[in-house]
Amino acid sequence: MENYCKVLIIDDEFIMRQGMKHMLEWEKEGFQIVGEATDGQEGLELVAKMQPDIVLADIVMPVLDGIEFSRILQQRYPDVQLIILSSYDKFEYVKTTLLNGAVDYILKPTLNPEILLKTLTGAARNIPGMVLQKEQKASPGMQIERMLSGYQDKPDEALFAETFPYTLYRMLGINLKTVCDSSKSCMIKVRETLEEFFTDRKSYVAVSFLMEEEILCLVFNYRMKDEKNVLADIEACISIICNMAEKAFFIVGKSFSSMKLKRKSAPQRFMRSRCRLIPIICITHWQALSGWHCRETCRRRRR
Repeated sequence: MENYCKVLIIDDEFIMRQGMKHMLEWEKEGFQIVGEATDGQEGLELVAKMQPDIVLADIVMPVLDGIEFSRILQQRYPDVQLIILSSYDKFEYVKTTLLNGAVDYILKPTLNPEILLKTLTGAARNIPGMVLQKEQKASPGMQIERMLSGYQDKPDEALFAETFPYTLYRMLGINLKTVCDSSKSCMIKVRETLEEFFTDRKSYVAVSFLMEEEILCLVFNYRMKDEKNVLADIEACISIICNMAEKAFFIVGKSFSSMKLKRKSAPQRFMRSRCRLIPIICITHWQALSGWHCRETCRRRRR
């Protein structure tokens, strides 16, 4: 859906970012998180690239704090709605950000789903022409991520049955942070390239989700007769990514026939497996990668 109100989260605390990310079923409320940053400078770079409608930013951050960030944001992007996150003892700073153009603030100790949604909805009302188009259910990718992260007990079975109509599954994973040396612009480019490559495939379904802000996973759902096509497309996409990132590596899981998700399921073991640290620059022998474990199949082509 193209009518989401786009939100960028900027906070140097991983737990805080994860908490906000999973506090709401964003798509059901008409919002979409388009990026996360750990400081104000990184946040400005993402604002330029992702063009969010609303920014949630902490007041105390390294490199570029919330006060200076709010000043620069107002100068460069006056139409972006800024919501400041603050502790009680930083309220004097909050008043400065309000003078710099912030539209509202949230005190971190009081943050809960109701306050977050109310503040976001209020900010969205300030955006000319913005009408929140609410979804009835969160996307399958978001539901998988929420489940494996422990924020959701079980997926919507009817939605999963509709999304995954075929009998076989396979997973592809890449650690974006390691591959891109923590470069946010590289991580975004690699993710976009992977997701766009598999968009609107006719013979199979590909659903992506992000774990721990850095591990991008794709779940492929297909018929037995289309397995060769799926593997050929994966190999072609990997070749593209290898030309973009010198340290590119992937994990390819073997096919499986059930999408029963549990917090300690095979997919989760896959996410946390050490094999994701093994450099695979190109893949030529699928048999070597046909399980939850993998090994290097070829050396770097650039040598």
